[in-house]
Amino acid sequence: MEEETLKYIFLQKAAEYCSYSQEYLSLLARKGKLKAIKIGNDWVTKREWVEEYVERIKTFNNRNNQKKETSVSATSTEQFSSAPTVKESDKVPSEVTAVF
Repeated sequence: MEEETLKYIFLQKAAEYCSYSQEYLSLLARKGKLKAIKIGNDWVTKREWVEEYVERIKTFNNRNNQKKETSVSATSTEQFSSAPTVKESDKVPSEVTAVF
């Protein structure tokens, strides 16, 4: 179990693996769009979760771009929907502990 907990990283470190700032990753975590857990006052995540989020956004944006190209009118409400959220089944249990 201890080896599992060492995989958690602070959002500041996670920001090095993507084009998002630590503050934006924190917002995504609070909104449930990025898999993360809060330990004390700090949010932590895993590199693989950040990479999953980035891939979800790329897929989401690609689908929207394809819809725009095939659509005659650009007024579809689907184009303005928010980014995908983490599925309930993928959420992290709140009782996870980490050792740093």
